[in-house]
Amino acid sequence: GKGPRNETIALAVRMLLSDGHYWVEHEGHLTLRLHPSRAAIPTRACTLRATGFIFFLHFVFIGAPIPVSPFLFSTIFDGRPTATKFDLEFLTRFMTLPSLETVKSFHRVPLTDRLYSSPTDKRFQILINMPEMDPTMIGLQRCQAEQDGIIAAIISYLTLGTVDITNQPDFRILEDGFNMCVEAFGGQDRPHHVLEWFATPCKQLILSAFDRQIKSADDLLSHLEYAQSNRENDPWGDNTETVAIFKRFVTHYLSEPGHPEDPKHVFEALLDDELRENRDDPLLRPKLFLSVLTGSTSLPIDPDWVIKCDITHDWNEEFPHTGPDGVEDYGPDVSVFFRACFQSYTISNNAMLRFLLLSELPEAGIDTTFGHFFHGQLLSSR
Repeated sequence: GKGPRNETIALAVRMLLSDGHYWVEHEGHLTLRLHPSRAAIPTRACTLRATGFIFFLHFVFIGAPIPVSPFLFSTIFDGRPTATKFDLEFLTRFMTLPSLETVKSFHRVPLTDRLYSSPTDKRFQILINMPEMDPTMIGLQRCQAEQDGIIAAIISYLTLGTVDITNQPDFRILEDGFNMCVEAFGGQDRPHHVLEWFATPCKQLILSAFDRQIKSADDLLSHLEYAQSNRENDPWGDNTETVAIFKRFVTHYLSEPGHPEDPKHVFEALLDDELRENRDDPLLRPKLFLSVLTGSTSLPIDPDWVIKCDITHDWNEEFPHTGPDGVEDYGPDVSVFFRACFQSYTISNNAMLRFLLLSELPEAGIDTTFGHFFHGQLLSSR
């Protein structure tokens, strides 16, 4: 629930995580900014210990996602082996798509083959740059245990910035503060059995606290914002009309299940195995939209997140016109630019877009020509 206590805890977490000296982002989540081994700094130790204490309170009283890496919490709960041996379904929730594909690619390397050894290969660079990684392993045959160890090291390195964070003094101090709070609760008779809750399997605990999976198109639609550039060039007159019509079509597209009808197999070359296997997923379109605009199929952590659409007016008075063959020519195609790093996209409002938006009305269960076009743009931008 809400109340002064919860608001104070949430404010404390935001304040503690705002200091870049302590935190850095990996895989869309904040984790410890590690420092080389050195003598303890009292102020740093005090802050990290207090942070660990507050983290426990946040889980107990609020239980909502906070922008801290679930891999960091799983290491606190169950140690490094658990944090690096989650199944791919779990990794899909909390890793970016490029990093997830990197992990999958190492799974696919036969034990008898050399690991990636080309200096230009990103995966080779990951292996070379990982501390504690034995370079000779890259060119040798491996047993399954060695292969699993390498993959565990890669997961830890990508998500936490180091092969084994449990050896870092900063992590031990953070963990110490967390355990202090656990012990404080353990000494009190509380009706909600806090420690029994934390005794549940780590995976279930993490998933319940960090559940950012999209459950309906509304989870996405309520965070979309629409604006216009050079609105004085809008030939439709009323500026609000342009936004309202475009928003209606985007809402309709995102609310329909699976891929649009594709009789000419236009999309087939743009689909990977996952998109083919999940072609009937009722949330395929929102997930695709999220992955292109944010780099992840999970909802962003910030409760105030938005994805912005900027409509630019790009008109040519020559269009539309009837060509020599009697066919109406609407001029250049509609341009769409997606910018995942800014969670925004730009679309050009020209004669072709006007045709797409005015030639039909969105109806539930029926794909529009605009939806077919927009789907293709998203697929080609992955």
